[in-house]
Amino acid sequence: MLMPKPNYIWNAPKALLQREIGFGAYAGRKQARACEFFGAGFHGSLFSAQKLELLLKLKGHNHYVNCLHFNHSGTRLASGSDDLHIKIWNHTTGKCLTSFHSGHRANVFQAKFLPHAEMDTTFVSSGGDCQIRLNELAPSAEGKYNIWASFLT
Repeated sequence: MLMPKPNYIWNAPKALLQREIGFGAYAGRKQARACEFFGAGFHGSLFSAQKLELLLKLKGHNHYVNCLHFNHSGTRLASGSDDLHIKIWNHTTGKCLTSFHSGHRANVFQAKFLPHAEMDTTFVSSGGDCQIRLNELAPSAEGKYNIWASFLT
């Protein structure tokens, strides 16, 4: 299908100026809310999409990767795959901190860190087998993780 590109309507300098002086779309908004609104516009803009570049490839799964999820602080990345494994990565170095069989009998579609877990050791996963699993990791002295428990919920 050959469809024309949508018109590019978000203008960063104009939006920044409007946010700072409280004009236009930002009028009457509190500063924190205006920053949130500006961020949503920026991250959804053609400008920011054109600035994306590949920094690192994480290699380790044997099949398609279906999900990626950063922990709350952005230091760890969980990935789930059709190979039924979940991997926890240090995405800045590209090192896999742990890899384990998820316990699912079909593709892993989600693996998400729980937001209030200490040291990002608790996360949930769901798969094509209609199961949701609660996973608990135990951090080791080397900065890696070992699977401690996996519960079917």
